[in-house]
Amino acid sequence: MKACFAPSLASQEVQSKSTAPRASSLFSIAWSQRRIAAALQTRCLACELPRTRRYTPQFRTSVSVLSASTSNVCSLRAAVFLGYTSASTPWQIRPDGDFMAASPHTLVDQGKIADVPIMIGDMRDEGTLFTLISSLNTTTTAEFKDYYSKVFWPKASSDQLDQLAQLYPQDPAVGSRYDTGLLNAITPQYKRLSYLIGDFAFESQRRQLLQRAPGKKWTYLTENGATGLGSALDSMLNIPVLGSFHVSDAALYDFGTLPVPNSKNIMDTVISFVATLDPNNHGTGIQEWPEWSPGGKEMYHFVNEGPGVIVDDYREAQMAWIHGNADSLLV
Repeated sequence: MKACFAPSLASQEVQSKSTAPRASSLFSIAWSQRRIAAALQTRCLACELPRTRRYTPQFRTSVSVLSASTSNVCSLRAAVFLGYTSASTPWQIRPDGDFMAASPHTLVDQGKIADVPIMIGDMRDEGTLFTLISSLNTTTTAEFKDYYSKVFWPKASSDQLDQLAQLYPQDPAVGSRYDTGLLNAITPQYKRLSYLIGDFAFESQRRQLLQRAPGKKWTYLTENGATGLGSALDSMLNIPVLGSFHVSDAALYDFGTLPVPNSKNIMDTVISFVATLDPNNHGTGIQEWPEWSPGGKEMYHFVNEGPGVIVDDYREAQMAWIHGNADSLLV
């Protein structure tokens, strides 16, 4: 998931006092947010020892990786995020009772969000990259529930885990990588695990923010796919198993890595938003990007055939359940 906020964190309790945010401040904000998050990690882990003590093995892994590797950051990301524990990590933004008075999902529900323009979106298959390892020894429904109970949500009840298993069935045809039927099911639970972690860690949080944020907001979905420009590029973008996976937008399009329509269209709209706080002021003639609204749920769809507008209503029942049970799904 990628988000642009102008000019402050959308989930902060302390709202921006500026009535006319300057687009030029956006670049420094991203760096400031990283520094704030680093400070929170140190303070909040001490505040939440009962919840974070179970992450001791991950800390030990991190220390060993950082000690042994010359490419520290990349190695640490691979060891933690692509390992068995996946996106369940101690490095989440956590309440400290001071700067962050409550968990972000609680602050969002309370409407404690800065009134600033937002652009936020996801890749189609956000979860596939994070379940390559965990799916190897998670092969049954019982193991599926046990995995999420022990690794992600120790506060979730047996009834809640049963409900999740029903909402996210063991049916490869509805799992992620999406719209590929029985294909790409490299293990019995792979597409099911990917389906749930993508919604929990990315899509549901995006939806919750859109529903509560008071300012103007634009949302999008990006897909890798055929370009019509040549077989080599088309083959490269038809990525088996992973599909339109997490960070592939940054790797392929955001900096113009591939000479395909998605690259130009994404860069044009993002630059327009940074410069003018509106993604439509680029003068290129592509489909206008409507603001998201509760009634219309307008969503921009970045595909290489050319962007269009779709309705952001997929998997609504599943994400509504996640929102309604958020306090039991704290990582």
